[in-house]
Amino acid sequence: MKNKMTKLFAIGLCVLALGACKKTYDGQDKATNDELVAGKLEKLNVEKMPTKLVYTVGEYFDDRGMELRATYANKTSFLVPREQYSFPFEKLTLEDTEIEVTYKTLKVKINITVGAAE
Repeated sequence: MKNKMTKLFAIGLCVLALGACKKTYDGQDKATNDELVAGKLEKLNVEKMPTKLVYTVGEYFDDRGMELRATYANKTSFLVPREQYSFPFEKLTLEDTEIEVTYKTLKVKINITVGAAE
């Protein structure tokens, strides 16, 4: 009984303090209040392209200047914070023509050009 009361108390504090819980008392991911209201994420778009799109072999993709917008099923959207999206961190080769950026389950591709080193 004490364990159950502790869990209920922890959930109650989290809801009161934050309005929505990202992590529950047991550490498992749960939907935020915004996700419950807005529905499923449906789309990821590049709102603003990165400043650099032309590279030399051996350089790494640079996302500076890039802005991504995620859109929910109810058409609400938001700019994705930099620390929440990812992309491959590998030296670029002549074969690289695009970079795939990922946010949660959504992906978007950005065309790049890679030239030979002089």
